[in-house]
Amino acid sequence: MKTNRILIKSVLILGVILTSCKNNKRTDTSETKPAKNQQETSKYPEAVDQASMSIQSYDSCQYWKKKMYGRLAKIKRIYSQTEWISSEHEERFFRNLMASQQAFDVYKKAQAELYFPAEEEEENWGSGIPVCLNEFYLKLYKQRYIDLEPWGLGLEDGVCQCSTRSPDEINRIEQLKKNP
Repeated sequence: MKTNRILIKSVLILGVILTSCKNNKRTDTSETKPAKNQQETSKYPEAVDQASMSIQSYDSCQYWKKKMYGRLAKIKRIYSQTEWISSEHEERFFRNLMASQQAFDVYKKAQAELYFPAEEEEENWGSGIPVCLNEFYLKLYKQRYIDLEPWGLGLEDGVCQCSTRSPDEINRIEQLKKNP
């Protein structure tokens, strides 16, 4: 909870800084470009300062968070239109999907607390921590997005298909949504 407040505070402060920086744009950008023999090593090569790095890392994190929740919504939509053997199968699937997502949320929070203990915030955290937190969450959101892929895109028929549907069935359901 404290970690989320720090992220929100950092983003708000950075938004104010960036807004004020937009009003004082420099026309000489030679300082921000690397020398010819120098390679860019930053994950955010467009960032010119800590504030813009924080904003870019936050935007990247939010992008993957949105993609993950979008895939989850797509799975719910597709599987609510799927023909089930019985209502018990359908209820079990959605119960397991929600339990899986809740477990991810608990894991995400526990890992964040392990990496960035809230009790040590005052003594150990510097201005680079928002970027670190964003990168940390970004990795988790990307992985969860990938983990949901079999249900979002489907798996070919076979022994390991289990609760997933085939790509053909998913495409058929998607087409029904577009052309009812």
